[in-house]
Order: sequence, then structure tokens, then C-alpha cells
Amino acid sequence: MKSLSVTFVELPATSDGKLYGKLSDDVYSLVRLPSRAIDLLAATAIAAGYADTTAINPAFNRVRGYFTLEQLKRIITSDVVGISAITRTARQSYELADYIKRINPASIIVMGGPHASALPEDALAHADVAVTKEGECTLVDLLGHIANGDEFSDIAGIVFKNKGGGIIRTPKRPFLTNEELSALPFSTYSKEVLDGITHMVINTSRGCPYACEYCAVIENFGGQFRFLDIERTIEAIQHALSQTRKPIFFGDDNFAAAPNRTKTLLEEILRRGIKMPPWLAQVRVESANDEDLLKTMKRSGCARVCIGFESINEDTLKLFNKRSTPEKNSLAIERFHKAGISIHGMFIIGADTDSKETIKETVKYAKEKRIDTAQFTLMVPLPGTKMTEKLEADKRVISHDWHLYDGHHILVQPKIMPANELHEAAAMAWLDFYSFKEAVKHLFYGNEHWYNCLVRIWGKKLAQKSFEEKSYYHRALAGLDDWRNKIYGEYDSWMAKIDIIATDIKSDIEERQNTARLELERLIKTIAEKRIRVDGFFAPYKQKILKEFEDAIYKKITEMDFLGSHRYLVPVQGIII
Repeated sequence: MKSLSVTFVELPATSDGKLYGKLSDDVYSLVRLPSRAIDLLAATAIAAGYADTTAINPAFNRVRGYFTLEQLKRIITSDVVGISAITRTARQSYELADYIKRINPASIIVMGGPHASALPEDALAHADVAVTKEGECTLVDLLGHIANGDEFSDIAGIVFKNKGGGIIRTPKRPFLTNEELSALPFSTYSKEVLDGITHMVINTSRGCPYACEYCAVIENFGGQFRFLDIERTIEAIQHALSQTRKPIFFGDDNFAAAPNRTKTLLEEILRRGIKMPPWLAQVRVESANDEDLLKTMKRSGCARVCIGFESINEDTLKLFNKRSTPEKNSLAIERFHKAGISIHGMFIIGADTDSKETIKETVKYAKEKRIDTAQFTLMVPLPGTKMTEKLEADKRVISHDWHLYDGHHILVQPKIMPANELHEAAAMAWLDFYSFKEAVKHLFYGNEHWYNCLVRIWGKKLAQKSFEEKSYYHRALAGLDDWRNKIYGEYDSWMAKIDIIATDIKSDIEERQNTARLELERLIKTIAEKRIRVDGFFAPYKQKILKEFEDAIYKKITEMDFLGSHRYLVPVQGIII
């Protein structure tokens, strides 16, 4: 077996999607977490016998976002480079993969993470192998095959390019069992990472059965909850605390998915006298139904819960398949606050049921319910979700520039309002919630009144800066709305013109027939040339619409009864008339 040098890399989000672009400065940058992927994968590889393995995250370097010379040398000389990416970091991850291949063609590039799982062919334009879903067991299998020089076709859970350049998709790998999750090693982080994070992260479960339309969790981790056992979870917490005493974020998609298990875990923490730093977790509103759970959470150090309320509109909740109601949301807020636990509320705006008024009502609700902190993110058509499949089928996704998939850019053509108006409404939502007026109010109530006051001041400045930087996108959206209105008007006139041409072609006068055919040829050329000439923002989306128009017009032409003996070739796209 050949010894391997293995390097795992995860890149930070950048505002332009470039490898060394300006780091994104948005709501997600307020809480800096270590990677939940590359350090665990590195620990898994080391445990499997690949000692020459390391993880690199340039987000925590002294010059944030840039590799050190030592790191760069390590990356380009490694036998295997594993790059983990979410959708918004895919573009710069591909740029890194291309760079490595130019310098070291023998290096095997492995892409993993949610984006590669949903769009493996996209990843394989830059990598040799895409690992789908959970990667720990797949990784060990893959490294063994690479070390032995074996073919990859019997490795479950990957998509790869064979020697001929063909794409091979192997059978899916089953999700890890409870026992397999509990057997995984723990991540150990470098000093740079530990110094740079604001919170340590611990995952005690994977999966979710709720199947919300917009969410990619089921796609990546399955529709059933799987848990580390209690003893292993305690060990994970102690391992984390041995590295840092910074606040802990339990990264489970629903930390209280099994309330009795959560209570048992927290009671065991209390029984053993483990001194927990303040901690926060993601939960659903149903968690608030268990008063004992809330008391135990508070006693064990829970400072804040993150809850995806998504909307105050019942129609929107149904559209999202959220399995919740506005009444449940309100009751949960009341009970968590009563228990002394702060709330970070997460809302999605821009649904098909949203208007300016509903967005204003959402912010008003968040303020009146005294939600401690909140985010108002625009719909993100993440690859692989049910919502995205429907939106793509309806041709409403206006951009596939992956770095824009951050919740702060409009990516879906709205149903009720123009896109640029939705952009304005989103900006006002942030600036209304994070305002100086609201900051002063929170000095006098809440569980963390000083923090909630300061975060509103900070949030206002961040929101203002963010939307000023995105003013170019706002202008592009306005231009897109104008273009759509104009092009749909032209389409109607084109279809009407065909009706007139059809009448002339059927005429017994040969001159009128010839003139009509020439007019039809000019019309088809005009549409095709419009599509070819489209450039700038949203060009692929515009081209898709124009291609639809071409197809619809061609279908109408072919259905007319004047074709017969008058068929001739128009030299655009090989269309025969």
C-alpha cells in the first residue's frame, strides 16, 4: 500500500466568489464557527492509518482568507486534496481545484459537501471524484483504493471520471447508523482556528424527518434522526472543552428532536458537574411544549435557541411544508422567554405568498414578540431541494452564480412583486429590526438586554454596509424587470405577426407568399440573434426565456397548415419552414 499525503481544505465565502476575493461580511460572519467537515474528515483519515493528513481553513489565518506559503506548498504537493464546499463557496472551491491541477496534475482532487452531493457533475468539471452525502466511511474506502491503485467503481457513494473521461455514478451509500456515528473520532482544531472562532461546535445527531420544501438536510443527512449515544456525547463535550471554553453551538438541525434524550443528556451534564460555557442550539417550536425540557436547558447553561419560524403567514408555512402554525410560533416565543432563554428567530422572505405588506408584518411581529435577534433571508434555491426542483421546472431561478446563494440576493423571480421591490423590502426588514430605536428599547427588557442593544447597533451598520455594497445588484434587478416586461410584450407582437404572415402565405398571390416567407425568416432570425447577444447579469436566465419563445413560435409555425409545398430552410438553428 502506498503512503499518502492527504489535505482537506474548506474555503470561506467571498463577496465575488473568487479564491482570494473580499471575505463576505454579512449576518453569518457575526458567529464564527470551526468547520464541521474537514477537521472531522482529517481525524477519520488519521484514525484509519493515514498519518500524513491535515486540515486547512484559511478563514482563520492571520491574513484571513489567504493561505500561508507553507499551507499552499502543502496543498499543491499532496497526493489527495479533499475540498468541502457549500453552494455559496463552490465557485472559489472550483478555482482552487483548477489551480492545484495545473500545478500538480497527478494530485487527486476530491470534492465533497452539500453542493457536490446535489450537483456532482458540476463538481467533476474541476475534480476527479465527488463524494456524496456523508463522507466519513466513503473517504476511508476511497483512500484505500487510491493507495492500492485500484479502480473506484466498487466504492459506494461517489461519482467519478473514468480514464476515458466518462462519468460513473456508483450506488448510494447508506447513512451512518447510531453506532457508526458514535464511533467517529473527534475533531481537533489548530491554535489559529481556536483563536479565531467565536463558538465551538458540537454535533450530537444527524438527519431530520420534517421535509421542509426549502431545506437540504434530508438530501444530505436523510429523513430519520440518528444520534450519538449519551456517553459518547458527553465525551465529545469534554473533548471540546479541553480545547476551548468559548460558548458552544450544538449544530444539530434539531437539538431537541428527541426531548427525553435531550433531557437525559443535560441531566447527565449537571450530575457530573461539567461546567458548561453558555450554549445555544437549533430547535423547532415544538420543543417549547415540554416545560421540564426548557427548565433543564436553562439550568445546564442554554443562553439562546435558534428557531426557524420562517413566516407569520399560514399560507407560506403550508407552502414550505413547515408543519407549524403562527399560533405555535407565538406560544414557543412566550415559553422560551418565560424560561429565561433568548431567541434567534429565522425568517424567509420572498415566498410566492409574500408582498410588501406581509414582509412589513413579519418585522412588526418580530419586534412586538421581542425576539432577541433575527434574520430575514431571501429564498435560496439550494440545489437538491424540492422547492428548487419546482422553481427550476417553472424557470424562475434567475441566477446560478453560486456565490450569490447567501440569502441576501434575490435568486427567484417573485410572483407578486417586481424583483427590485422585493430587494428594497428585504433591506427595510433588516434596517427596521436592527435600528437605534429598537436598540434603546432593548436596554429595558429581555434576558440579555445589553447584548441585544449592542447587536442592534452593530446589525444596523452591517445591514447598511451590506445593502450599499449590493446596490449594483438592485440596479440589475430593476433592469431585469424592465427587460422581462419588454420581451414579453415583444413575444405577444411576434405571435400576432405570425398570424398575419400565415394569412399572406395562404394567399394565391405569389408575391405576397414570397414577402411573407421572407418576413417569417427575419422574425426567427431576430429572436435567435437576441438570445445569442444576451450578456451581462442574468444572461443564462434571459437566454432560457428567449429559447422558450423560439420553441413556442416554431411549434406554432409547424402546426399551421401552410407548410406543405412551401417548406424551406431558414439558416438559423436549422429550422425548417
